Amino acid sequence: MYQGSNKDISVGTTTGERLSEFRLAVLVSCCCVFVLLSSFPFQTYVMPQLDAEDLPLSERVKSGKFGDTYGYGLLAEGILRHGELRRIDGTPILKHMPALPLSLAATIQVFGSVRPFLVFQVLFLFLSLYFFLARIRDGFPTVAVVAMPILIAIHPQTIKHSAAVMSDLLFGSILLWVVFLLWKRTPGYRDFLWVGVVFGIAVYVRESAFPFMLLTGLAYVVKDRRKYLRPTALMACTFLALLSPWVIRNQLLTGEIIPLTTKSSDLFYYYSIPLTTELYSPFGAGFQEGGYDYDKLYEVYHQEALSWGGGRAGPGQKNSARASNSEPIEQEAVLEDTYSSWANRPLPSRPIAEGLRNYVLRPSEQFTSFLLKSIALFNKPPILAQLASTSLSGFLVAANVVFYAFHIGIIVFGVVLSFTARNNPFIFLPYWITAQYFQSMFFWSEHRYLMPFYPILILISLAWYWNRRNTKARCSPITQGSVKEIV
Repeated sequence: MYQGSNKDISVGTTTGERLSEFRLAVLVSCCCVFVLLSSFPFQTYVMPQLDAEDLPLSERVKSGKFGDTYGYGLLAEGILRHGELRRIDGTPILKHMPALPLSLAATIQVFGSVRPFLVFQVLFLFLSLYFFLARIRDGFPTVAVVAMPILIAIHPQTIKHSAAVMSDLLFGSILLWVVFLLWKRTPGYRDFLWVGVVFGIAVYVRESAFPFMLLTGLAYVVKDRRKYLRPTALMACTFLALLSPWVIRNQLLTGEIIPLTTKSSDLFYYYSIPLTTELYSPFGAGFQEGGYDYDKLYEVYHQEALSWGGGRAGPGQKNSARASNSEPIEQEAVLEDTYSSWANRPLPSRPIAEGLRNYVLRPSEQFTSFLLKSIALFNKPPILAQLASTSLSGFLVAANVVFYAFHIGIIVFGVVLSFTARNNPFIFLPYWITAQYFQSMFFWSEHRYLMPFYPILILISLAWYWNRRNTKARCSPITQGSVKEIV
């Protein structure tokens, strides 16, 4: 049962010796150094052309592990060329939030390399972890507080993402500051004001900060409407004030109100095409890199585009038509260029309506698709798929079995615990997970979208295991007999 003082929330179980701030700082620093040292060899593994200074930035950061890296590089190139938020061809950046490509462009401008950005995201992650743990350490068993940063440090996803130009570590680090600010029995106006500021910064990194902000407010209003309605309204107003420059800029450039980005209708329509096990392989032993077969996905997208024909044509429309008569290898390249998430995909004239039609008219296929999308979100991340073709393939299978057990026993179990008030003191966490789940069902689903919640999920899982162990120890016959002898 979670109980607490007027200021903080604490666990109603014995937590052992209190962890000092100095020891916590040493622990988190060691974990940070470990990730930094581990990530350096992986940088050229994740981005093979990283040191090829004669290549454009987009090619240097391009990664076969993360398709988005190439797009971020293209956007950063446009910013560097034009000195403003424009793509290389001069069109305004509207399809993606600007924080990551802008940070990448600034890093290249100042240092001539992306490595300082990679170092920064690791430092910021563990700085955020330190302040988060220093704030909540009295509310959880010491063993859970100590083990959590260690597990984050050795998690393959942390090391892999620390070697890539991606938004996940940065976004997750920012969310930790929301938790830091709200770790009080009764957060006040000032706390919600700063939470609005943090969410207002986070939304420039990833659009999902918007629904997270809304559902954070909803969580507190549901808890006590009279007490929290006005503070959450202040949070929302602060958030909107920080988002307003982006909205005003978009309106001035396009004449349209674009509160976030223009890719929503694109993703909604194409993700309404049902997934099958041929398009997403859910339980491979880790041999597949991410589960999705993008070549087959692009073929399905292309067949859908051919079925409705004319629609809204983007730059890839001619490529899409030409692909029908291409050789297989050339066709694969053309389809990837047309239907990748960074291209202006051809769309039907009413993408939202057509997407809804896909959901209504194909219910049995959509049921299977929702199951696969759910697995994609909660699935274990892949590790070192290249080992499958070497003599270490047996080790890879064993490592994946262990990794699956860890992921289900800690991460997925933490998701389950987050919906129980007895084991989860973060009242907004189930709302966040629900928001991410529905976004994954209707826009895109990948295991990495659960990453921002890893620190909290690991913490509440470890606390549950430790508290259960202590409860069993107190109730064991040997312990009871020993107590009687002492008495």
